[in-house]
Amino acid sequence: MRGPAAPSGTPEATQALLTTTAGGVAPIFIGAWGAVDMIRDPFSDAQSGGLRITALATMDVTVARPAQLELLTGLELAAA
Repeated sequence: MRGPAAPSGTPEATQALLTTTAGGVAPIFIGAWGAVDMIRDPFSDAQSGGLRITALATMDVTVARPAQLELLTGLELAAA
């Protein structure tokens, strides 16, 4: 029996986060504070006549149930 294959590619491409929902409760909660703020900046690109718009969202993330999370590593990606 062969062991697990050596990871190839970037770490982002060979890892995945597996989540489960036990009893209808999510393992991760995301809180949004306020709305998305749209900021108009007429000065950054003023020389070329452009307008820059920036969006700002204030959010918070917490892991409430770490037992429901599993990091899978060493995944082999199939060639497309």
